[in-house]
Amino acid sequence: MEKRVKAERKEVIFTSEMVGDNEHIFVTEPDTGELIKDYWRLSRDNLPKRPAPKTKNPHFKKLYATNLQDIIRKKKLTPYEAGVFLMCIAFVGWESNFLVHPDTNNNLTCGDLSKLTGINQEQLRRTLEDLNAKGMVSIVKNGKGVASQYMLNSNIVFWGQKMKDVSEHDVFRDCTYEPPVKVQYKEREKQ
Repeated sequence: MEKRVKAERKEVIFTSEMVGDNEHIFVTEPDTGELIKDYWRLSRDNLPKRPAPKTKNPHFKKLYATNLQDIIRKKKLTPYEAGVFLMCIAFVGWESNFLVHPDTNNNLTCGDLSKLTGINQEQLRRTLEDLNAKGMVSIVKNGKGVASQYMLNSNIVFWGQKMKDVSEHDVFRDCTYEPPVKVQYKEREKQ
């Protein structure tokens, strides 16, 4: 007998402050402002670079088939949502599940993603919110007046061997999608 636990989506606010070349990141509870976690992230210049594309060895993203088949069987996504999710997979960052620009490696906003995919920005925003409600996407709110950024559920897709920051994966522990197989990641050692 399969035991299912209904998990509620947990929204958090990520804020950061640059101190020298490093970034101090704060994760807070939006309703109370309570600090849930804070940590340091090295500047992107000090992190391992994603591999340069090679024509003989194209890049690939890991799709966890068991969890993807579960989503398909249970019809968790509409065909349109599945199409947007598939497009987003192309922009998953190296060792991070943030969606990043393929040329600059900067985290993507809805406007950026709209330009890259050709999807109307408002329609895309609504679809990303629907995917967030279903636990496929996490919307990272960076504070008032700052554009949100997006992460894909790392129990479904990932690019790399280890994660730069395992707390990005932890965002999906208590979301509405309960995968049959919970993927475990090791954090890349900070240099």
